[in-house]
Amino acid sequence: MDTKKLEHALFYLQELGLELNEYEKTNREMPIEDYKDLLSYTISLVRSVKEYSSSINKELTNQ
Repeated sequence: MDTKKLEHALFYLQELGLELNEYEKTNREMPIEDYKDLLSYTISLVRSVKEYSSSINKELTNQ
């Protein structure tokens, strides 16, 4: 798996998180806590996949 693509995905998800934080400061009408929880979970999932992918790539390189 291409770790560069995972890094890009993680970057965009983190940017989305920053935008959600700004939105939350200016718009109190719509609670976005559920969206933030989902985003946080998604970021952690991408980080885990990136870690596993790196481990797999190292193992394949060492063979």
